[in-house]
Amino acid sequence: MKSVSIISVLLKIVSVPIGIINAKLMANVVSAATAGDYKSVLKNSLFILTVLLIVKIFDLITGYMYQKKISDSLHKCKMLLYERYLSSPLNVLYQSTVGETNILLNSDFETITQKYISLYPTVVSTIVTVISYLTYLCIQSPILALVMMVISFVQIIPPLFVKLFCEKLDTNNKDMEGQISNCALECYNGFATIKLFNLSNWCLERMRDLHFKMWRIANKLQATYRAQTAISGIISNVLTYGTYAIVGLFVITEYITVDSGIQAIALSKSLYAAVGSILGLIPNFALVRTAEKRMLSFLGERNQNTKELSNNLCIQFKNISCSLGEKRIFDKVNFSINSNNITVFKGENGIGKSTIVKLALGMVDYNEGDICIGGISPKQIDYKNFPHKIFYLTQDDPAYNLTPGELFSMILGDVNSKKAFAFLDMFNTGEQILSQTINSLSGGERKKVFLSLAFACEPQLMILDEPTNSLDRDGCDVLNKLLRSRNGGTVIITHEKETADLASTVYHVRERQVINEK
Repeated sequence: MKSVSIISVLLKIVSVPIGIINAKLMANVVSAATAGDYKSVLKNSLFILTVLLIVKIFDLITGYMYQKKISDSLHKCKMLLYERYLSSPLNVLYQSTVGETNILLNSDFETITQKYISLYPTVVSTIVTVISYLTYLCIQSPILALVMMVISFVQIIPPLFVKLFCEKLDTNNKDMEGQISNCALECYNGFATIKLFNLSNWCLERMRDLHFKMWRIANKLQATYRAQTAISGIISNVLTYGTYAIVGLFVITEYITVDSGIQAIALSKSLYAAVGSILGLIPNFALVRTAEKRMLSFLGERNQNTKELSNNLCIQFKNISCSLGEKRIFDKVNFSINSNNITVFKGENGIGKSTIVKLALGMVDYNEGDICIGGISPKQIDYKNFPHKIFYLTQDDPAYNLTPGELFSMILGDVNSKKAFAFLDMFNTGEQILSQTINSLSGGERKKVFLSLAFACEPQLMILDEPTNSLDRDGCDVLNKLLRSRNGGTVIITHEKETADLASTVYHVRERQVINEK
């Protein structure tokens, strides 16, 4: 993006000498017309047209190449952002919302990249323009140059007006966009159930309330911008006709020549536009800072001190207290998970069984205490250990747009994929699912695909959250058989009695505590 900025500055600066040349030629045309020299008028007019034509052709050629450079740079930056986003710690990714992510990857990305594409180049080129034009006018008349510079600062009023009112409104608008995105996704994932439970009015009221709040913010923004446009129009007229009057007075008093006056008028529009552009960009710097702070707050934390897990993946919880929002989940719990046996967690729904796993893997933060997995803190886990050293199968199976074979090949390689297919055969899924994408499979079929992948990875520690969900009876029997013959540690969250009976250790989660029952 820095190279894009440099190219943009150079392209914009080209217009500076062209403006001075045109001003001089325009003065020559007027002088020749006043003197009745028609040949000079025609010659200078043709010269102006030729210069403008060359400039247009130059803009056309360089504009195409410049836009291509911008597209390539934006693509590379977007891919780097995706890479950086995915390298964020697991707890940051797990706790991020759709609305927050949408703003980060789209709105904030565009604001920050525009800093290099437009904001900085415009500021630099306009400063060069102002200095160049004022220097040229100063040669004609230092006082006239000073007066024109002073009156150009009348344009500071609109950007100050915008800065006072728009910065906070824009931040509120972004927040509302995030809330609407979250609400829309929630409704999208549950449209059918919303209909079945007759919750349409609730859904519509919620969306109506959010859109009404955003509409009010948008109206305030529009009113502010309309007021800015009106003020800018008035100021533009004041500058234009004020310049005519001032230059006329300088000419009448013979302080400057008519030729210098014409050049001053010819350059005044570009000069005022350059000064106005600089002043108008003041609010944009505030927006860029807000976007950069938001992005840094999300992407700033990275796993800098990751460590290798030891071969003994024992997990220890020491005096762990944890709250999610205002809800207290655990209060000073102590227990350990053996890395060579099957450990089962059971308890009522919503009591915190899955939270135990998420705490152990660093997906959720805890308030006090200490957790150790494989000799290190969960936040120090190098996530290259997943899924071959630690395999975590969540309660809700991912629905990727991949066939089972493509998924197996990506994670296991072509040779080891055969193991996964062998496990899939044991679940008696049938060959028809091999040609289907995972997101088109039934819940039970998806579960069998990911269980087959889990056993094929042969991880040291396998973590299964409600693995019997969606499985038929035969599928549960196959799973239990595979668990009995497995080498390595296994952590299972389950309500299934036959699966729980396989465990060497059973913990019962209840009333903010983890109690050893076996």
